[in-house]
Amino acid sequence: MKVELIDKDQREEPSLGFGAVAASMFFGVSLLMAANVSVQAQNPPQEQSTQQSEISAKDSQATYRGRILLADGSPSRSKGYLYITARSERGSYLGTVGEFQDSFEFKSLAGKAFLAFFADGYAPTWTEPMDIQSGRIADGIELTLKPGVPFSIAVHDQSGSPISNASVAALPMIHGSSMGPLEWHSVDDSGVITLSHLAETEYTFRVKAPGFQDFRSKPKPVSADERVTLKMQRASVSPKQNDGDEKVDRKREWWTAVGRVTNADGEPLEDVTVRVATGLGTLIGGGTTKTNSDGRYEVHFGPGILFGDITDETPSPQTQVALIYASLENHFERNLCRQGRGIASLLPVPEKQRQGWGVEADQVCLPDAPREVDFVMMPAARVRGTLVDEKNAPLSDYSVSLTGEELPPGSSVLAQVLTDTEGRFEIQQIPTNKWFQFVVRKPREQLQPPWNDSWASGPIVFADPGENDFRAAVPSDPDSTDRLTAESFRLKINGAGVHGKTAVKWAKDDPLPRPAGQAIRSAEGPDASGQTLARYTLELENVERGPSD
Repeated sequence: MKVELIDKDQREEPSLGFGAVAASMFFGVSLLMAANVSVQAQNPPQEQSTQQSEISAKDSQATYRGRILLADGSPSRSKGYLYITARSERGSYLGTVGEFQDSFEFKSLAGKAFLAFFADGYAPTWTEPMDIQSGRIADGIELTLKPGVPFSIAVHDQSGSPISNASVAALPMIHGSSMGPLEWHSVDDSGVITLSHLAETEYTFRVKAPGFQDFRSKPKPVSADERVTLKMQRASVSPKQNDGDEKVDRKREWWTAVGRVTNADGEPLEDVTVRVATGLGTLIGGGTTKTNSDGRYEVHFGPGILFGDITDETPSPQTQVALIYASLENHFERNLCRQGRGIASLLPVPEKQRQGWGVEADQVCLPDAPREVDFVMMPAARVRGTLVDEKNAPLSDYSVSLTGEELPPGSSVLAQVLTDTEGRFEIQQIPTNKWFQFVVRKPREQLQPPWNDSWASGPIVFADPGENDFRAAVPSDPDSTDRLTAESFRLKINGAGVHGKTAVKWAKDDPLPRPAGQAIRSAEGPDASGQTLARYTLELENVERGPSD
């Protein structure tokens, strides 16, 4: 792995707004956006804090940037969670950065650091330790996904009898730290669970079962088709170590969120990922889990960075943001997970302080009071197309984003991708019950003050295009039954760019142009597909609209 270190003053930072996807202002502080979509060639949103506490001050942070690849060198096609462990004289941090697919960029604590990536269907992968100085950019980081090995865990009581109602979580030991998503898997009737795609390294196994003491094993080696047996103590027995195992230390998992995930008809959905993002200034703490066959979930989560002076002996009572999200491939959450907006605290939050955070009493999570949040998932739309200039030449490395008046909590945009070498892009998991605007921005190396580098479209309500590139409601109203469908879709930018916020403002009232000479048919009845065009070009041009426009 080759990592290039760049001084911050060698590049210009985009201003808050829609350039390079800046962080939004939420609860009065700037938060790292919860990435929702990723495709062929892209970078996830980049955090920019405007309020920082001591540990996140400018002189203690570094920028981490890199790619996630498959074994053949091609970009990853699977989403996963990226973790960081960083240690410096100012402190240490281990936690979640966010969900990414084939590339990433984020800011975190500088110092001796390494990254680890966890994606379904592959073994965990991680970097070697890096020594990153504050104020520098670690560029060219590469993480390579490879298939893992199957490994079985048997759970018994002290007499050797299988425990059929146990749940097991496996966390790899990476450079001396046990880390990764805490995902619970149920054993079968014989007390055995076989996990696929583990890395051939040491793992710690966490086990819980009704009537038994929770515990975590010491690190145990994992190799293909092998098996380990873990023995649990009944809850009525005094805690003691056995077979080198120890009780689970939950000091860092102070809070719990529970709830149910269904479809629009109220039917439970299994294997939906539920994630909690915590912190103050950056959202890189929290925890993850998946729903069971009844659609229910229980996720234990801990603090994020900027939580103050935390030690195992004297945990801090300070309050921080705690955002709860649900995600499922090819789906969106009906309310954009906005009901997951909230805070977490170790102590009860006085009403005046709670009002300052802008939350209700039921949006506060306390150690002895789990928060309940339900989600409804609905089939999502997607769009794919090509970005071209005035001469119809493809534009590569341009940012294509979707923004709107309603966004997931802690987010400044719904999604952001980069065009590939042929100008192509694709955005998935687009809600169909809200409108969004395209925002196009020049490549990073072309950015400079005063940031006149963006173009925007008017509002669009997207629909599932099937095998086509583009489908949208006409007019842009979720209740509209008319659809504009195109086999091929192009975004075309004309004229000079303006600041991202200005572009969005100027285009906000623009209707989706109907193709000249083409009728738009109703999307209802036997003609459900409406009129399908061979190609539809949406032109973006920055024209200031006056009061009479």
